[in-house]
Amino acid sequence: MDILGACATIGVVSITVGMSVKMLLSHTAATVTATHKLVNWAKLPLALATISFAYGGNVIYPHVEQSMRYPRQWTKALWSALMVCFVMYISIAFAGYAAFGHETLSPILRNLPSGTVYHLILFFAFQ
Repeated sequence: MDILGACATIGVVSITVGMSVKMLLSHTAATVTATHKLVNWAKLPLALATISFAYGGNVIYPHVEQSMRYPRQWTKALWSALMVCFVMYISIAFAGYAAFGHETLSPILRNLPSGTVYHLILFFAFQ
């Protein structure tokens, strides 16, 4: 199940970033009307809550470290996992905000064309 979940997550990130870049390069209506701000203070609480949720797995860290075959490798494993999570979040954030600007919705999948989300769900449901 872990491998399936990781593959599904990487697939969703790849498709979301790919579609955002494609829409940005093709100058669709959503990307043409997008405006950008350096900081949107009104949405800062939502962003902080989302980031806190994303990195909220630290409650189980001691149990995971204890169950590892080589607990001395914990620092490397933790940094690797957090960097993968960081890269996925940053890639979606930059591609989504570049494409949709102030009209970016949460979750980002709501910004993609409806056929894309439907096919995305079908793709991962029948793997």
